[in-house]
This record gives sequence, structure tokens and C-alpha cells, in this order.
Amino acid sequence: MSKAPKSRMKPSIDRKARAAIGHQLRAMYSDMLMQPLPEKLLTTLLAIQQAENAQAGTEGLREAA
Repeated sequence: MSKAPKSRMKPSIDRKARAAIGHQLRAMYSDMLMQPLPEKLLTTLLAIQQAENAQAGTEGLREAA
């Protein structure tokens, strides 16, 4: 006896449930979003941004040549 193939449906959450989850997450994390970034994280993010800008600048020079 062979088994019927399992349904390939993706799990889903309806719009109302997603909205409720989003509301709860925003309420939970709103205070944290108002806190300043730790100095070490800020320094790291700025270094990444500078590296990306430098790389973009050198790519622009190659295209102009």
C-alpha cells in the first residue's frame, strides 16, 4: 500500500495575527530602540561604512577610466 504524497503547503499566518505580533514586538522593543548604541558597536559600524564608501569610490574610478 502506497502513501499519498504530503501536501506542500507553506505554513502561513493571517494578516490579523501578523499585525498583532508586530504590535507586540514594537511594544516590547520600543524602549531599547531609544537607547544609544554602545561605543564599540558604533565604531564598528562607522568603520564598515567607511570601508564600503572607499570601495565604492575605487569602483567608480575604474568605471570612469
